[in-house]
Amino acid sequence: MPSMPSHAHDNRAAAPGLHADLYDAVYGAFRWQVPARFNMAQVCLRRWADDPDQAQALAVIEDGPDLRRPRRHCYGELAAEFDPALVAELQQHVRGRLAPYEYPKEIEFIDALPMTTTGKVQRRVLRLQEEARARERASAAASA
Repeated sequence: MPSMPSHAHDNRAAAPGLHADLYDAVYGAFRWQVPARFNMAQVCLRRWADDPDQAQALAVIEDGPDLRRPRRHCYGELAAEFDPALVAELQQHVRGRLAPYEYPKEIEFIDALPMTTTGKVQRRVLRLQEEARARERASAAASA
């Protein structure tokens, strides 16, 4: 597993408690300085829980499917026993630590991140999947 880049701040010990490692790893991921020319950062989480088969990676996507309304959308890989309450818990945790423009409005956990053969996240595939879901929601709303 790759280590944190040199410009990242590892503050996992800052918040004691049951989920301190989880929160601080995710918070650290959000705080990584990504140059403006990039719209995605992939980080390997050191520890999501006690089970190493749980979270593997997190991708932070900085643009919406229409590319007109910037937003932060997080994708993470989790084991099947994921608790949906974790999304609200993570959002609440980072809300107090991040500026409003940094706060992730959507957090989505998926089975696996689409990767290239060289190990990079395929942002295009994630964007296409999000566009397809947006079309499905729009057609469902129109037919209702």
